[in-house]
Amino acid sequence: MFESLAVRLQGKIVALEPLGPQHVEGLRESANDERIWRWMVTRDVEAWIADALRSMQDRQPFAVLQDGSVVGSTSYMSLAPEHRRLEIGWTWVAVDWQRHGANREAKL
Repeated sequence: MFESLAVRLQGKIVALEPLGPQHVEGLRESANDERIWRWMVTRDVEAWIADALRSMQDRQPFAVLQDGSVVGSTSYMSLAPEHRRLEIGWTWVAVDWQRHGANREAKL
């Protein structure tokens, strides 16, 4: 369902790449601050990564990259093609990249 949405998107500050195994180490490094997980459904980074990699049927997760390094993640989900709508969520950005425009640009 999400195959046509799984493309690399390049912005001025960050790029979004469809999430894959090549991003796992970068996700772990970027997610090592418990403040990121305060408002998430889980605080278990490994469980989050496993779910994101397995949820390709109902969600298209992306790695948020800055200069080639993973600084977070965001996802397309709740796809409703009949209404030309999808939801953007499950977003988090490493603490060092918060308030630098990475999240805002990823949403655009």
